[in-house]
Amino acid sequence: FARLANEAASNTGQPAPYPNLAEVVNTNWQEEIFRIAPVQNYNLSATGGTNIFKYAISSEYFDQDGILLNSGFNRYSFRANFDLKISEKLKFASFITASRTKKSNSAETGDEFSPIRFALFSSPADPVYLSTGEYNFDTNIGDGILNNPVAQVKESVNDNYTNRILSNMVLQ
Repeated sequence: FARLANEAASNTGQPAPYPNLAEVVNTNWQEEIFRIAPVQNYNLSATGGTNIFKYAISSEYFDQDGILLNSGFNRYSFRANFDLKISEKLKFASFITASRTKKSNSAETGDEFSPIRFALFSSPADPVYLSTGEYNFDTNIGDGILNNPVAQVKESVNDNYTNRILSNMVLQ
Protein backbone atom coordinates (compact mmCIF):
# COMPACT_ATOMS: atom_id res chain seq x y z
CA PHE A 1 0.00 0.00 0.00
CA ALA A 2 2.75 2.45 0.99
CA ARG A 3 4.76 1.66 -2.16
CA LEU A 4 1.71 2.26 -4.35
CA ALA A 5 0.87 5.48 -2.50
CA ASN A 6 4.45 6.70 -3.02
CA GLU A 7 4.31 5.73 -6.71
CA ALA A 8 0.96 7.51 -7.18
CA ALA A 9 2.36 10.66 -5.54
CA SER A 10 5.47 10.46 -7.73
CA ASN A 11 3.33 10.15 -10.88
CA THR A 12 1.52 13.37 -9.99
CA GLY A 13 4.66 15.24 -8.92
CA GLN A 14 3.74 15.16 -5.21
CA PRO A 15 6.11 14.26 -2.39
CA ALA A 16 6.02 10.65 -1.20
CA PRO A 17 3.59 10.25 1.74
CA TYR A 18 5.73 7.38 3.07
CA PRO A 19 9.36 8.36 2.39
CA ASN A 20 10.79 5.71 4.75
CA LEU A 21 9.12 2.40 3.85
CA ALA A 22 10.99 0.56 6.60
CA GLU A 23 9.08 2.55 9.24
CA VAL A 24 5.63 1.93 7.74
CA VAL A 25 3.36 -0.22 9.91
CA ASN A 26 1.00 -2.82 8.52
CA THR A 27 -2.22 -2.34 10.48
CA ASN A 28 -4.99 -4.85 9.89
CA TRP A 29 -7.87 -2.63 11.00
CA GLN A 30 -10.44 -5.41 10.82
CA GLU A 31 -8.32 -7.63 13.04
CA GLU A 32 -8.05 -4.74 15.49
CA ILE A 33 -11.82 -4.26 15.94
CA PHE A 34 -13.23 -7.79 15.49
CA ARG A 35 -12.85 -10.79 17.80
CA ILE A 36 -14.00 -14.35 18.27
CA ALA A 37 -17.29 -14.16 20.16
CA PRO A 38 -17.85 -17.05 22.58
CA VAL A 39 -21.26 -17.93 24.01
CA GLN A 40 -22.01 -19.18 27.52
CA ASN A 41 -25.37 -20.58 28.57
CA TYR A 42 -26.15 -22.08 32.00
CA ASN A 43 -29.47 -23.49 33.20
CA LEU A 44 -30.55 -24.74 36.61
CA SER A 45 -33.98 -26.15 37.38
CA ALA A 46 -35.85 -28.02 40.09
CA THR A 47 -39.27 -29.65 40.05
CA GLY A 48 -41.24 -31.55 42.61
CA GLY A 49 -44.30 -31.69 44.75
CA THR A 50 -47.13 -33.90 45.85
CA ASN A 51 -50.69 -34.65 44.70
CA ILE A 52 -51.77 -31.37 46.29
CA PHE A 53 -48.85 -29.02 45.56
CA LYS A 54 -46.49 -29.01 42.55
CA TYR A 55 -43.69 -26.63 41.66
CA ALA A 56 -41.16 -25.97 38.93
CA ILE A 57 -38.37 -23.42 39.35
CA SER A 58 -35.69 -22.59 36.80
CA SER A 59 -33.02 -19.99 36.19
CA GLU A 60 -30.77 -19.21 33.25
CA TYR A 61 -27.67 -17.18 32.55
CA PHE A 62 -26.82 -16.43 28.91
CA ASP A 63 -23.78 -14.42 27.80
CA GLN A 64 -22.54 -13.75 24.28
CA ASP A 65 -19.72 -11.43 23.33
CA GLY A 66 -20.28 -9.50 20.11
CA ILE A 67 -17.85 -9.93 17.22
CA LEU A 68 -17.16 -6.19 17.43
CA LEU A 69 -15.08 -5.23 20.48
CA ASN A 70 -17.05 -3.77 23.40
CA SER A 71 -20.33 -5.32 22.24
CA GLY A 72 -22.41 -8.23 23.45
CA PHE A 73 -25.60 -9.50 25.01
CA ASN A 74 -26.36 -11.13 28.35
CA ARG A 75 -29.49 -12.22 30.14
CA TYR A 76 -30.42 -13.47 33.59
CA SER A 77 -33.83 -15.08 33.89
CA PHE A 78 -35.90 -16.82 36.54
CA ARG A 79 -39.18 -18.72 36.25
CA ALA A 80 -41.42 -20.27 38.88
CA ASN A 81 -44.65 -22.24 38.44
CA PHE A 82 -46.84 -23.35 41.35
CA ASP A 83 -50.01 -25.48 41.31
CA LEU A 84 -52.10 -25.96 44.43
CA LYS A 85 -55.10 -28.27 44.52
CA ILE A 86 -57.43 -26.60 47.02
CA SER A 87 -60.27 -29.10 46.60
CA GLU A 88 -61.53 -31.60 44.03
CA LYS A 89 -63.16 -28.75 42.10
CA LEU A 90 -60.84 -25.83 42.87
CA LYS A 91 -57.23 -25.34 41.78
CA PHE A 92 -54.87 -22.36 42.13
CA ALA A 93 -51.92 -21.85 39.77
CA SER A 94 -49.30 -19.12 39.69
CA PHE A 95 -46.64 -18.38 37.08
CA ILE A 96 -43.91 -15.77 37.32
CA THR A 97 -41.04 -14.99 34.98
CA ALA A 98 -38.40 -12.33 35.60
CA SER A 99 -35.48 -11.37 33.38
CA ARG A 100 -32.78 -8.75 33.04
CA THR A 101 -31.01 -8.26 29.73
CA LYS A 102 -28.07 -6.09 28.78
CA LYS A 103 -27.28 -5.31 25.17
CA SER A 104 -23.97 -3.54 24.57
CA ASN A 105 -23.19 -1.77 21.32
CA SER A 106 -19.70 -0.39 21.04
CA ALA A 107 -20.64 2.06 18.29
CA GLU A 108 -23.21 2.63 15.60
CA THR A 109 -22.60 0.14 12.82
CA GLY A 110 -25.14 1.04 10.20
CA ASP A 111 -24.11 4.47 8.97
CA GLU A 112 -21.32 6.14 7.05
CA PHE A 113 -19.40 6.87 10.28
CA SER A 114 -19.41 3.29 11.53
CA PRO A 115 -16.19 1.70 12.81
CA ILE A 116 -16.66 -1.15 10.33
CA ARG A 117 -16.63 1.28 7.41
CA PHE A 118 -13.60 3.05 8.85
CA ALA A 119 -11.81 -0.29 9.35
CA LEU A 120 -12.45 -1.23 5.73
CA PHE A 121 -11.21 2.05 4.30
CA SER A 122 -8.47 3.17 6.72
CA SER A 123 -4.93 3.07 5.48
CA PRO A 124 -2.98 0.00 6.63
CA ALA A 125 0.08 2.24 6.76
CA ASP A 126 -1.43 4.22 9.67
CA PRO A 127 -0.77 2.94 13.19
CA VAL A 128 -3.54 2.44 15.76
CA TYR A 129 -1.57 4.29 18.46
CA LEU A 130 0.91 7.15 18.41
CA SER A 131 4.33 6.74 20.03
CA THR A 132 2.86 8.46 23.13
CA GLY A 133 0.33 5.61 23.54
CA GLU A 134 -2.63 7.79 22.57
CA TYR A 135 -4.95 6.85 19.73
CA ASN A 136 -3.84 7.98 16.29
CA PHE A 137 -6.70 10.11 14.99
CA ASP A 138 -4.83 11.00 11.81
CA THR A 139 -6.05 7.85 10.07
CA ASN A 140 -7.52 8.85 6.75
CA ILE A 141 -10.16 6.67 5.11
CA GLY A 142 -9.59 8.27 1.75
CA ASP A 143 -12.38 10.83 1.52
CA GLY A 144 -10.98 13.36 3.96
CA ILE A 145 -12.67 11.88 7.05
CA LEU A 146 -10.22 11.28 9.87
CA ASN A 147 -11.01 8.71 12.51
CA ASN A 148 -9.73 5.66 14.35
CA PRO A 149 -12.04 2.62 14.33
CA VAL A 150 -10.26 1.07 17.33
CA ALA A 151 -10.92 4.19 19.41
CA GLN A 152 -14.55 4.13 18.26
CA VAL A 153 -15.21 0.59 19.46
CA LYS A 154 -13.12 0.72 22.63
CA GLU A 155 -14.17 4.13 23.91
CA SER A 156 -17.84 4.16 22.92
CA VAL A 157 -20.24 2.76 25.52
CA ASN A 158 -23.86 2.15 24.64
CA ASP A 159 -25.47 -0.24 27.14
CA ASN A 160 -29.19 -0.94 26.97
CA TYR A 161 -30.84 -2.66 29.96
CA THR A 162 -34.28 -4.25 29.97
CA ASN A 163 -36.01 -5.60 33.09
CA ARG A 164 -39.16 -7.71 32.72
CA ILE A 165 -41.54 -9.34 35.12
CA LEU A 166 -44.48 -11.34 33.83
CA SER A 167 -46.93 -12.93 36.23
CA ASN A 168 -50.19 -14.78 35.98
CA MET A 169 -52.47 -16.29 38.62
CA VAL A 170 -55.38 -18.61 37.90
CA LEU A 171 -58.14 -19.87 40.14
CA GLN A 172 -60.23 -22.53 38.44
